Amino acid sequence: MNLRINFLVVFLLLLSKYYFFLGFIYLYIKFDFFESEFYLNSLNNNTRLENPESNVLLLGDSILYDLGDFVFGNCVFENLSISGEDSFHLLERVDEINLNDSMHVFLMIGVNDIAIYKAPYKIVYNIEMIVRSLLPKVKSLTVLTLLNTSYAIRDNSRVKHVNMLILKRFNVASKLSVLDVNDIFNSHFGTQINYTIDGIHLNPSALKLLSDNIIYSLGNLDSACMN
Repeated sequence: MNLRINFLVVFLLLLSKYYFFLGFIYLYIKFDFFESEFYLNSLNNNTRLENPESNVLLLGDSILYDLGDFVFGNCVFENLSISGEDSFHLLERVDEINLNDSMHVFLMIGVNDIAIYKAPYKIVYNIEMIVRSLLPKVKSLTVLTLLNTSYAIRDNSRVKHVNMLILKRFNVASKLSVLDVNDIFNSHFGTQINYTIDGIHLNPSALKLLSDNIIYSLGNLDSACMN
């Protein structure tokens, strides 16, 4: 019995060191990423709206980025998301985005923070600061919950914690709402294996479900935009 307990303790210690090592490597890569030519070019291209007819803004990381720009009815969606973005760096650039009071914003950020072991309350604090910056300038702001992943360094218990804080903090203010896409995806697909191509990025059917729910949510906020 004692041998089994000792073996279990050693196994857990090795496992924790493995995940710590993965997190350290990812953190090193991410710091280098935010100085990379790709990210700096993305900053230059994603701080201003290119289409003067845009009335819906998508803002976040690669999950929203993969939706691209699109049009639905009278709604012109412009995507200023950046692959690899985290809440801290989005907060740094959000004041530079030119907005107007006829615009609807959909915000989804935080899964890359989890990969560098940022505490859930710090992630949601950054989201709150982003919301405070955006909300006075726009017609509406919708915060999306995070989706579960199959990545070892993106612990779904932290995803759950972040989502709990998002649902608690942002679902009561004027012009501000929460779209719980994690709950929608869990109900529709079950496990994240069924909606990702690599454990985190969405497959075509999942991208369609995401865009359909954003469009449906927008219809509840601004029916004139949908006609």
